Amino acid sequence: MDWFSSVFSTAGFLPHGYCILWRPDILTLHVVSDLVIAIAYFSIPGAILAFARSRADLTAEEKRIALLFGLFITACGVTHLMSIVVLWRPLYVLDGLAKAVTALASIATAIAVWPLLPRLMRIPSPSALAEANRRLEEEASARRAALEALGAARDSLEAQVEARTREARELSSRLTAVLDTVPDAMIVIDERGAIQSASAIAERVFGYTRAEMVGRNVSMLMPEPYHGEHDGYLAHYLASGERRIIGIGRVVMGRRADGGVFPMELAVGELKLDGARQFTGFVRDITERQESERRLQELQSELLHVSRLNEMGQMASAFAHELNQPLSAASNYLSGAIRLLHNGQTARAAEGCARAVEQIGRTGEVIRRLRTFVGRGDATRQVEDLAKLVEEGSALALVGARADGVKASMRLSDEAPSAVVDKVQVQQVVVNLVRNAVEAMAPSVRRELTISTAAGEAGFVEIAVADTGPGLAPDIRAKLFQPFNSSKATGMGVGLSLCRSIVESHGGHIWAEDGAGGGTIFRFTLPAT
Repeated sequence: MDWFSSVFSTAGFLPHGYCILWRPDILTLHVVSDLVIAIAYFSIPGAILAFARSRADLTAEEKRIALLFGLFITACGVTHLMSIVVLWRPLYVLDGLAKAVTALASIATAIAVWPLLPRLMRIPSPSALAEANRRLEEEASARRAALEALGAARDSLEAQVEARTREARELSSRLTAVLDTVPDAMIVIDERGAIQSASAIAERVFGYTRAEMVGRNVSMLMPEPYHGEHDGYLAHYLASGERRIIGIGRVVMGRRADGGVFPMELAVGELKLDGARQFTGFVRDITERQESERRLQELQSELLHVSRLNEMGQMASAFAHELNQPLSAASNYLSGAIRLLHNGQTARAAEGCARAVEQIGRTGEVIRRLRTFVGRGDATRQVEDLAKLVEEGSALALVGARADGVKASMRLSDEAPSAVVDKVQVQQVVVNLVRNAVEAMAPSVRRELTISTAAGEAGFVEIAVADTGPGLAPDIRAKLFQPFNSSKATGMGVGLSLCRSIVESHGGHIWAEDGAGGGTIFRFTLPAT
């Protein structure tokens, strides 16, 4: 009970309003600002909750991250409300507890979010998925056209067989020729299910020679349960005329000579020769097609996963907020210390300065953690095709650039050697440089972006990103790769610093130069294999 009372005790404390001399303008500024921030913070969890409830496909992990985000942002709002309260009521213990809860929520959120970064970086680019989808659609269209052509050929062949039943020898030679040229495997059986003939493609598909197949029951090409049931199916059709596959076509399983089972499309036609029924089977091995479809589904699923995570908020905003909190606290401490010094309260002013130093130390720790993450030496490095690596990274960075009037061209040299690199880190450098170039060209009428690779100095490969923007101002150029140096109104100034850290950790070098026709060219080198 005593502890609970101490939380709400104001004994020995002065309201924060004394620090600002109860000036109405400053009080209004603090109250309105903190209130607006708190309202904004409290509205965000509601949006996150509505999103999570509307998406039934979210996994338990994603819901947990959404809950942590909501808790963290709500706690931030509470701290701002407490900033208003302590202006009049010195409930500093309660205020500190609110900040402690916020700190715990921020740590839990950071722990949950950071491990997702490698998974996000491994996701293929939307352009790669679109290209794979386009190729699959073209293949499917070609296969459908081939099936239609094959169906037409089959109908024509059956009509010829029916019309020329007395020309058995000539028909047999023509049929053999057709079987050897049709792209799909073809097998002809009689009423007993015995194989009468098989095409050369059928030999390759099933692994048997014609001599091994002709005369044997077609069930030899089927796995269980079809192997034991086929003769019953055939007898049932001959007795009842009920069609289950003849003239319909379906996907079934086949069995090769080595015992392997594979998926295939099967279409069966019926014909009569001299009053005897025969059945022609058209077989297409669809193993590769199904594997391509499976891979496409996996890539699409991963892309949807990334979209869901992006809707919950960008990691960069959480990092910026993590920096803003201690800096704001340090600013408040220093402002209070200055006023205390004016009032001659040096001891309390020193205490305020000490607390400000602690908050600034927190900011430095955040930056050190980020630099340690980027520059750590245990990253996975292997031989990579730099042309492909740069192409994938550029595709990711150029999403939406065309709508902004940017004309991008890529000059990826086939002679540029490969390099032993961490793919994710080097692609991050490419993405950063390309995005910076797109943003730099926003005020320009001519917006042309060129991305190139070439063999550089002996033992190095060079990557360049050139734009047609206004170029670099002298004051920016002098501190270009220093942290917290940015020409953007909302930039943090750590992007190029991190790029340099990545490139130099790979043993390369990065620099900027003026373009021949204006704009800026960023170049960096990497050791070649």
